Amino acid sequence: LFILKFSNLEKNDFSYVIFAWIVIISGSIVVSNLLGYSLSSYTNEITRYNIFSWGSGLSVNDTATKGFFTYANQVSITSLSLMCLMFYEIVVSEKGNIFRNGSLFVVCISMWMIGTRLATYGGLLVLVALIILYVVVSIIKKRLSIKKLVGPTVILLLWIVLIPIMPSSSRLDEIANAKN
Repeated sequence: LFILKFSNLEKNDFSYVIFAWIVIISGSIVVSNLLGYSLSSYTNEITRYNIFSWGSGLSVNDTATKGFFTYANQVSITSLSLMCLMFYEIVVSEKGNIFRNGSLFVVCISMWMIGTRLATYGGLLVLVALIILYVVVSIIKKRLSIKKLVGPTVILLLWIVLIPIMPSSSRLDEIANAKN
């Protein structure tokens, strides 16, 4: 942030950098998962299952994927940061939000695919906090725009609905079974 403060980047240039990171990081996770050829988040072995295999009784080692990155938690926190930046882009933008909402969706779906507790539950809590924070600040400033919250709210509801079949839920089940 210190370097960016003193750089000659305009706000639009900074937005393009964020979009490029999303395409490179989150996009590669989503594409490699959909192709069924990605590194497992927990074993570093190549998995052959994708998002459409969730909920079919497979182990978390077979369904949680991190693309071709090294550490799942490192990618999780990077994705969490990108999610916050995309949410900011959505609520401050004055023009169309379809591209921005799509980018937020790609970041969120990559977090679901990673399958760590940080990505799944941390991301869910941060998204809820961001929505609440936006509503409270907008009410105080009398600038509340429900239209800007449609995309993030749909993603939040989808996130809540999909939690039972996400890889992180399988991981919690495996941990509980191992303790028993």
